[in-house]
Amino acid sequence: MQPLIDRPFTSRWSRAKPWMLPVVLSLVVLAAIFVGVTFVVFDMVTVPDDANREKISKGDHIMVNTRSTVDLGELIVFERPGADTISIGRVVAAGADLVQVGEGGLLLNGVPVAEPYLLGDDPGPPIDPFSVPDGSVFVLADDRRHQAIETMGLVPLDLVVGTVSFRFWPLGG
Repeated sequence: MQPLIDRPFTSRWSRAKPWMLPVVLSLVVLAAIFVGVTFVVFDMVTVPDDANREKISKGDHIMVNTRSTVDLGELIVFERPGADTISIGRVVAAGADLVQVGEGGLLLNGVPVAEPYLLGDDPGPPIDPFSVPDGSVFVLADDRRHQAIETMGLVPLDLVVGTVSFRFWPLGG
């Protein structure tokens, strides 16, 4: 009579394929590196208002790259002195740029700037020409008639938290 089982009982782990342990360890190490980089490079922020609602809306959760450089046209997260909340706005000028907003829209160093991100055709309240000091950026909301426009303006670079990288919640859209 032939036995029903050719080999004696062994545990599931002793029968595991030899390649499983290195694969599982690699995945654990990869996940630890991803989480570490995420916490060092990125900051999670909840959007406080709808001033830039074409890309992000109030209550959205976004990842902010705290190690990136600030370039013209980028959405940035910044702090306001004396305020305990953050603001989000778009960089429209940097140090030594001459800025003006009028009926024709935004002028940067006397040249009209195309603003595809602008909500509506309204360039916002007029701003007389002025030069942005070195070490600062000039920030405006995409919705120039939104009440958050009051928090926009000159922002010293040391108050910039980082640039908006992506929205991670809610999913889609």
